[in-house]
Amino acid sequence: MTVAVLSLLLIGLTLLLLGAIVWGLRQMVQQQVIEPTFFWWITFGLVGWLALVGLVAQSGFLLQFESLPPRMPFFVLAPAVILVFLLRHSAVQAWLQAVPLSYLLGIQSFRIVGELLLWGMAAQAALPERMTFEGWNFDIVMGLTAPLVAWGAARGRLGQPLLVAWNLAGLVFLLVVASMGFLTMPSPLRVFVEDDVRYLADFPWIWLPTFLVALGYYAHVFALWKLWRKPSL
Repeated sequence: MTVAVLSLLLIGLTLLLLGAIVWGLRQMVQQQVIEPTFFWWITFGLVGWLALVGLVAQSGFLLQFESLPPRMPFFVLAPAVILVFLLRHSAVQAWLQAVPLSYLLGIQSFRIVGELLLWGMAAQAALPERMTFEGWNFDIVMGLTAPLVAWGAARGRLGQPLLVAWNLAGLVFLLVVASMGFLTMPSPLRVFVEDDVRYLADFPWIWLPTFLVALGYYAHVFALWKLWRKPSL
């Protein structure tokens, strides 16, 4: 596949996941589990974030890697900072109490497609092989096991220690691939000088670190929050 086709697939995956999140929240509004205000707050926040980072990347602002401080990490780390505040919000906590744990686990299956996209980009020499499952990226393991883990959790066949370990492993895998991407970017902090990852700072690939990766660790952290709140699981 060409880079253009892979880019279209990435856009499709992103919009599909956005639609799935919005649909799930809408169902919870209809079941009177969450307030409509919370639904619109999250929906506009997600759409606004995707639009913002997309426009910034399209402008070429993030491609100026020589600038200090580096611009790319700000947009990559922003969702992590927001997550800290979200976990302290009462509406988010109420939603987390209501959302099924299996939903937070099963949604990680999107990482199968994400890893195949990275593999396709590496085949086009647009990304280094080390960032794929043929290199140092083991993230596809989480995508492949997510449906089984979600099924086992829904039926009570997996205990809390195993579920905690699985989510922690997923966070470690995300940290590894994110670190490789950051250390390969042509910035003053670059370590891997033989490869390049400029595509990740351009549209639509900016959505990979700022939305898809963020979705992965959000789901892990939310799942761990639920497991911590219900130690008897």
